[in-house]
Order: sequence, then structure tokens, then C-alpha cells
Amino acid sequence: MKNYGTALEKDPANKLAAENLEIARLKIKDLLDKQQKQQQQGGQQGQQNQQQQQQGQQDQQNQQNKEQQQQQGAEENKDQKKQDDKNKQGAS
Repeated sequence: MKNYGTALEKDPANKLAAENLEIARLKIKDLLDKQQKQQQQGGQQGQQNQQQQQQGQQDQQNQQNKEQQQQQGAEENKDQKKQDDKNKQGAS
């Protein structure tokens, strides 16, 4: 690009240098736009991954809570059965 600009400075009527300079500018702009778009998409993908990870952690915590509640319920049932057995023995 610098060479095209220098050529235009020396000869402002040099249409070929002007066209090449414009083409180079457009290609650079296009590349920068593509790069920016990829970065935005990468950021969105990162956010989606983070949300999925958080959801997975929440699901895992919910499952652990459910299992803990079931275990507590089973222990309570076992304790109640022992108490019932003692009451039956005492009534006999």
C-alpha cells in the first residue's frame, strides 16, 4: 500500500496505482471485518459454553440434593420401623 501511495504522490494521474491502492484498502477492511465477526462469534460461543457449564453444575447439585433427601427419608423410615418394633415388643 505504501508503494501505491508513493506512486500517487509522484504522479497523481496514475490510475493503476490509485486502483491498486483502493483494492488493497478494501481487502484490508474486509479482513478486519471478518476478524471482528469471528471474535464476536467466539465471544458468543464462550458465553454459551459458560451457560451450559453452569446449567450442568446446577443439575448436578440438584441431583445430589435429591439423593441426599432420599437417603434421609430412608434413614427416617428405618428409625421409624425400629421404633414400631420396640412398641410392638413392649405391647406384647
